[in-house]
Amino acid sequence: MPDVNPRYFDVRVVEKYIEQGVITREQYEAWLDSQEDVSGRGQETRTRMTTLSMDDLQDN
Repeated sequence: MPDVNPRYFDVRVVEKYIEQGVITREQYEAWLDSQEDVSGRGQETRTRMTTLSMDDLQDN
């Protein structure tokens, strides 16, 4: 694969670049295949979601 800027493979914008012809789907798939599987390095976390309104943020 010729040198292609890795930013074109960002999952958030890759479809746009494919549609514009900047990269091909084949280039994208080849790039995906070349990436190391790091899924085993992840750690489980516990997250508690909270919500604040703008009133909660103002100093009284």
